[in-house]
This record gives sequence, structure tokens and C-alpha cells, in this order.
Amino acid sequence: FGAVVDLVETLTVLARAKPGSPLILPPLLLAGPPGVGKTAFAVALAETLVVEWSLLGMSHATAGFDLGGLDSGYGRGGPGLLTRQAALGQNPDRAVILDELDTTP
Repeated sequence: FGAVVDLVETLTVLARAKPGSPLILPPLLLAGPPGVGKTAFAVALAETLVVEWSLLGMSHATAGFDLGGLDSGYGRGGPGLLTRQAALGQNPDRAVILDELDTTP
């Protein structure tokens, strides 16, 4: 995870160089064999940055509606994870951890 830590450190230094600048991280893909701690690292990173976070297990997701929401084919369609986070969270700046995004060999 050294490359991710280096990136976060660099972006933090750049954000602090100009007072009032936000720390903006790009989407990150943590790839590696099972059991190396990708999910644990992502959670620890969010907690270290002191941002609210949510975890969505993509291996159990049945469609994109879990993330985006509002499946028009069902009468009980509702908001997805991203909409709920933005609307109901304390702060709209949050981390979304998509676990097991690609489970195909």
C-alpha cells in the first residue's frame, strides 16, 4: 500500500501549501490477492483522514441500483448508497468503499 500512502501524503502537502484548499483524492483501486488487507486498509485510510465512510459489498449487489438507487421496475425502489450518504450524512465529503468490485478470475 506504499504507493497509496505516498499519493495521499503528496496530495496532503499540496493541499496544505495553499491555506483553505481541500484535500481531494482521486478514485483509488486497491488490487491484490485475497486476504492481504485491501478492505482493512481502505477503512483505516478513511478513518485516518477523519471522513465518514460506507462499505458496499459488490459481491452481494444484484444491480447498479444498490449504488445509484431508484429501480423504476419495482414499486419499492428507493435511493441508493450514494444518494443516502449525500442526503443523510453529517458531511457530504465521504469515502465509499466498494468491496469485491471485480470478483471474476
